[in-house]
Amino acid sequence: MKSLQALFVALTSLLWACSVSSVQPANDLTTLGQGNVEVIVPSTLRVLAINGQNVDSPNLYTGQYRLLLTEGSQRIVVQYEENWNTPDESGYLIRWQPVAIDNDFRAGQRYVLTHAPVRDRDQAEELQTQSPIWLIGGSHKITGQPVVEKEQKVAYVAVKDKTGTVTRLEQLQDIWNASSDSDKAAFHQWLQEQH
Repeated sequence: MKSLQALFVALTSLLWACSVSSVQPANDLTTLGQGNVEVIVPSTLRVLAINGQNVDSPNLYTGQYRLLLTEGSQRIVVQYEENWNTPDESGYLIRWQPVAIDNDFRAGQRYVLTHAPVRDRDQAEELQTQSPIWLIGGSHKITGQPVVEKEQKVAYVAVKDKTGTVTRLEQLQDIWNASSDSDKAAFHQWLQEQH
C-alpha cells in the first residue's frame, strides 16, 4: 500500500513538472480576462465561470491560453472538453463533469490548470464522472470538486405601483408562495442549520 502511495505521489509530481515546464511564452497566448494573476490553461479545459459569472473561453484545438484574474479569493469552474473524432466521424465531443476550484490567488505567482493525462477516447470517457482536474501553483495543488450547473430562475411578481420596481422581499415572498411544501420544509431546515 505504501509503495502504491509513493508511486501516486511520484506520478503526481511528474505531472506537475510536465504541466509547468510545457508553458508557452505569455506573449504567444490568447488572453482571457483582466488582472495581475496569471493562470495557464490547456486548450482541453474550458473555464465556464469565475465567481459565478459565466465566461467565454477561447475555442482552441491545441496549445494553451492565459486566464488573468484579480488577486484574492476566487472560484473557478472548469470543464474538460475534447473532440475525439476519427476520420469516419464528424465529431465525438467528450465533456467531463465540471469542477470548482477555490483558491486565494497571489500576484507574482504562476498558476497552471491541468488534468490527468488522457491517452485515448476510451480513457476520456472513463474519466467523465471523476473529472481529475487540478490547479497547481503557489507551492500547492488543489483538486477540483465536482459541481452541477443551476439555472437562476426569474420570478415575475405583480407590480403594486407604476414605477415597475420590485423589492427583494417581494421577490422572496413570490418564490415562497410558488414553492412546494417539501421545498418550504427543506428551507426551514436550512434556516435552522444557519444558527
